[in-house]
Amino acid sequence: MRGRKPKPTSLRSEKRESVTPDPAIPTKPGWLTTEAKREWSRVVPALDEMGLLAEIDRSALAMYCQEWGRYVDAQKEISKYGPVLSIGRQLQPSPYLSIARNALKACASLCAEFGLTPTSRGRMRMPVGRKPPRASVSGRRWRKGGDPRKLLSLVS
Repeated sequence: MRGRKPKPTSLRSEKRESVTPDPAIPTKPGWLTTEAKREWSRVVPALDEMGLLAEIDRSALAMYCQEWGRYVDAQKEISKYGPVLSIGRQLQPSPYLSIARNALKACASLCAEFGLTPTSRGRMRMPVGRKPPRASVSGRRWRKGGDPRKLLSLVS
């Protein structure tokens, strides 16, 4: 696909009519790895607060969380065994490097779909009448940039 990625329908300009699924928190799949379940628990409340979730997003969100879990697991193995393995007299890169790289690439792509990167959030606009996200999802105060509600009003 060429060109800019389309915005989530819940954040598009109200100029065009679009089909928007009812907002809902998807159920957490039981088959996710432990690390993927942690990531699900971390991102779902923030995405819900931004109004970006619907039950239909469950599979895409599960893919993101599973890839994140795969990346973390591969990084743990790299930390444990090192990035280079000695096999006999030969040195070769750890296979976990490739696993981590591929998982990170998939994560980056899926992060952009959900607005999980600063750049992708910067491209999103809140529809008229929608409440902007809280100043802090994690309970910490924002630094240097100020209250994001003020920043969102400048973008709109």
